[in-house]
Amino acid sequence: MLAPGIKFYSMAGEFMTRRYGNHYYCKARNITLELSYQYEEALRHCDVVVMPTLPHSATNFPQARHSEEDSLRAYLEESTNLLTNTVAANLTGHPALSLPLGKLGDGSTDSLMIVGRKYDELTVLQVARALEKMIPARN
Repeated sequence: MLAPGIKFYSMAGEFMTRRYGNHYYCKARNITLELSYQYEEALRHCDVVVMPTLPHSATNFPQARHSEEDSLRAYLEESTNLLTNTVAANLTGHPALSLPLGKLGDGSTDSLMIVGRKYDELTVLQVARALEKMIPARN
């Protein structure tokens, strides 16, 4: 069984294609090319880009609402917000790695993401290994 988010985005994509043809697909591809260009421009000045994996520390899964529709809406909003930092690397094909940092004082977990130049996975892995040695393990 597919997760609700995957099912929703698959159905939304199918709807958009049937309703509007490839217009929005082409717009999305243009955005992907622009994102790729921006990553390449940033990586021209450094070996990797290090950023938070999530735009905020991890939260608990949204609680059940009064109706299934409200619960699904809350789930989709939260899952869409969490994609902010990770989706660009997925779309552009840049190697990326999420490195868990452990639990914070409030019990939530945190992590950072390392993004490298295309076809340079080794540098991403080397930076991640160096950071693992530097960052004290937190449970």
